[in-house]
Amino acid sequence: MEQARNRAITYVFGVAAFANLFLVLCYAPFAEYAYKRQTDIPNIVLLAGAVIILSLLYLCMRRFEDRIAAVFGRGYTATGVLFLAEIYWTCNACFKTGWDAGDCMLPSAIELSYGLPISNSAYFSMCPNNIVLLWIQSRVLKFGWRFSILDRGTGEMSLVVLNCLISAITALLIYRIVVKLVNRHMALFIWVVYALYMGLCPWLLISYSDSVALVFPIMVVWLYMEKERKPWMKWFLIGFFGFGVFYIKPQGCIVLIAVILVELLEFIYTKNKAWKELAMKAALILLAVVTAYGIQLLMLRDTGLEPEKGRDFGIAHFLMMGLNEETNGGYWQEDALFSYDISDPGERRSADLREAGRRVRDYGFGGMLEHLAKKQLVNFGDGVFAWGQEGGFYTEVFERRNNYISGMIRSLYYDFEKNMYVMENYMQFFWVWVLCFMGVAALKKENSKVENICMLSVLGLILFQLLFEARARYVYCHVPLMLVLAAAGFANFTGRMKNIIKNFRK
Repeated sequence: MEQARNRAITYVFGVAAFANLFLVLCYAPFAEYAYKRQTDIPNIVLLAGAVIILSLLYLCMRRFEDRIAAVFGRGYTATGVLFLAEIYWTCNACFKTGWDAGDCMLPSAIELSYGLPISNSAYFSMCPNNIVLLWIQSRVLKFGWRFSILDRGTGEMSLVVLNCLISAITALLIYRIVVKLVNRHMALFIWVVYALYMGLCPWLLISYSDSVALVFPIMVVWLYMEKERKPWMKWFLIGFFGFGVFYIKPQGCIVLIAVILVELLEFIYTKNKAWKELAMKAALILLAVVTAYGIQLLMLRDTGLEPEKGRDFGIAHFLMMGLNEETNGGYWQEDALFSYDISDPGERRSADLREAGRRVRDYGFGGMLEHLAKKQLVNFGDGVFAWGQEGGFYTEVFERRNNYISGMIRSLYYDFEKNMYVMENYMQFFWVWVLCFMGVAALKKENSKVENICMLSVLGLILFQLLFEARARYVYCHVPLMLVLAAAGFANFTGRMKNIIKNFRK
């Protein structure tokens, strides 16, 4: 029964993963959709190159595994070097962005860090989920005003250093998970892939919910794998981090739902049911949820904000926006104004649902399938996660730190410089590899509970993104889980190739 349950999760995930890969490789080149990233090299060629080059990298690392492992150790030193490298890299490219991150969040965080009342309180009435992030940013800025030697005039670099720290911790957690899930040499390999891909991701330069939430889903998976930790602490922390991320990035809490589902399925199909253990886990998760909620209220009180009730856009609004044809389910100003102009929450919800229903009827069955296919490409078709495609992205570009490195890095990240196409192809190279081998993980004969949790999390993310507003950067905080699955899939691939070679030689 357990094997049948695991296979059911694997089959559903495999269908979704390979359908996603098919859209990216075969449908995207011929489809016109919003936020489409025009890379110079076709995705299918990038994938072929990635399979060959990264396989050679893996073989090279296996050849010198003992030496690499001796230098790498438990990963602390290498991860520290990655952290410092990310700081140097981002320091040479730091700029001030617009849209929500720069026009709303940063000025408010600066005001709060100086103890001033927040002038743009209306924004936080519409987006109350950003209040916790505002509090975190204000504390980082306050620390930066006192101790930082890297900072720009308005504090962007202090917040970017936080992103780099979160990214480095994420790399270490991925390594620890893959060591236990697969083996050490695959963990070393996937750490290097993370460093080359996510370690250079331009979103490190933007302090917003996507970058800050990066560590939370992978932290939950790492805690779940921990055997040495005391059970009461382990399950409390799983609940705390798994639910707490909801107040930063709602999509991040999907992993907690996946953990609960896996645990419930195991309990249901176990003959000798451990009721006390189940009750203990449920109680600790509930306690953690209440604790996270209480801390969020304390942060809200500390900001001095009093969000106007009923002004936040609810689920119905994002369901409606996810059905708009103009941006293939992405952000559309007309939808935002449509909901904003209706002050009564009940009326707004009804109006949003009516408009959503009308759009579904207008699409029809075939039109709806086409809409969902394009929406999936908006979400998963871009390995740079829609970098530069938010409104007013490059508000202020600072002076170069030096004459060479700074100019080179800026030319890769800024859309008005000459080398951005290099960065786009480079990031897409890794992204299609991740999408491919994430799907290959579904071809394994047996899957662990950790792999099932990662698969259910990605499935939940796909469903969430198809239902509500489409945004490529919303996928960002789940990439570490995808890399864990890609490690499992690549291990399966290399194992089968090894067997094929052995049989051929016979």
